[in-house]
Amino acid sequence: MASNQYMEIPLLVVIHALVEAEQPTSFEFYQNGNLKENDAVFLSCSANVGNPGGFVAIWKLNKASNQPIILNKSSEINEKTENCTAVANLNITYIVSRDDNGAIFRCYSQNRQTQEPAPYKDTAAIDVQYGPSKVTIKSSFSHRDLFTGANVNLTCVADGNPVPIFTWKFKTRNVLSDERHYFTLDNRTLILKKMVFNDSGIYSCFASNLVDGEMLKISSSISLKVNEKQKEGHHSKESNTGHAQYEVLNVAEATNTTGTSGTENTRYEVLISREETRILREKNAMNTEYEALKGETSELRKSVVENERYEIVKRTEQANTLESGDTVNARYERLNMAGESNSYEKIQAEHTKYENLQIKRIKKK
Repeated sequence: MASNQYMEIPLLVVIHALVEAEQPTSFEFYQNGNLKENDAVFLSCSANVGNPGGFVAIWKLNKASNQPIILNKSSEINEKTENCTAVANLNITYIVSRDDNGAIFRCYSQNRQTQEPAPYKDTAAIDVQYGPSKVTIKSSFSHRDLFTGANVNLTCVADGNPVPIFTWKFKTRNVLSDERHYFTLDNRTLILKKMVFNDSGIYSCFASNLVDGEMLKISSSISLKVNEKQKEGHHSKESNTGHAQYEVLNVAEATNTTGTSGTENTRYEVLISREETRILREKNAMNTEYEALKGETSELRKSVVENERYEIVKRTEQANTLESGDTVNARYERLNMAGESNSYEKIQAEHTKYENLQIKRIKKK
């Protein structure tokens, strides 16, 4: 009688478990005191990255851009554990710059099966201190040559952390607030009212802040030239020049519709030529005015000399007249004395003659 026989064959089953990466359990950021540019920071990230091939990566996101920049990543973890966990660690040192002010650091945990977005953890935004930089002065006036009576705003622009404080100088002295000089609350903008000829010169803006106990300062300057207002006769010329320039611009704009680079170059050359012509005219006008002033000064000097000569002659004539008058008076006095003397002698002679006649009469008797 036949019997059924069964063979036992061992069965080996291999199970590959797919484990999702988890959010990092820790992400530490270490700095030494107040953070300033060129300082080093230490970053440490740890996470259960799952499998297969899990890893962690540290990225940086700048304040001005949402595009992350990878700094470093760990090796992939492929070891199998009983509880199907795979822990990855990553430690890095990073040197910060002023561009990193306000940036955050992010640690991602992921593996080859992770679907975006991967779990992550962020640090707080970092505060990087640095001295003032990129200092410039912006003027509300399109040209640096202006006329008396004009109002001008000068605005100082600077980067820095902490935010810089601003001070102003005109030539070598500090600019103080008065009836013609004003400041905005942060001193960033200097407002010049009803400018006069003596307001011509160099204006300097100083931006400074305190970084790690050290005062850092940087400056920028702008030169303004204030011209006296032209006389009424010059206004029409200036108006005509402005009108001509306006016409040139209109022609250039109309021609520009063709979109050719040659037109752009021609327009640029025309404007440059017009500006050079304007400057030359102003220079000639100034030279003409200077020569006129020289002529007026010469005439004034001649007039002064003539007046001085007149005064000298007048005083001389007065002196001569006085001396002549004294001479006439002296002569008159002498004549008087001579006349009185002659009369006295005549009287004496008559008296003597009378006495002699009397004596003769007595003798006859």
